Amino acid sequence: MARVDDQVLSSAMGFIHLYGDKRLPVPGVAGVVATALTTVAAVFAGSTTAVASGAVALVLLIVWLVIYGRVSAPVNKRLTAAAVAGTTAQGARQLQLTWDSVINVRVVLQGLALCALFSGVAFG
Repeated sequence: MARVDDQVLSSAMGFIHLYGDKRLPVPGVAGVVATALTTVAAVFAGSTTAVASGAVALVLLIVWLVIYGRVSAPVNKRLTAAAVAGTTAQGARQLQLTWDSVINVRVVLQGLALCALFSGVAFG
């Protein structure tokens, strides 16, 4: 997207986020709830390793949600509103740079949460 103009950037990313933000909250919330329930189940099963790995995964997912809520979601909302209105978001390029600034951290947090859950299954 670095080579397109601001109007194309704003429109394309706005519509991508429009559909992504409609579809992804359900699996996201389901993942956090499932992680919490798995951690609680591990408590009752008496598996210290599974409890610890589940707790780590839950914290990582909550941090992911905080970053998403504070940085990514507001950007998504502004780009989406502009795309739906057929306008160019003010500061579209900076908005995208803001979104880009946290995506790698969000990916790492998701990956580490997955590793924590796998370790709970493997060693718990």
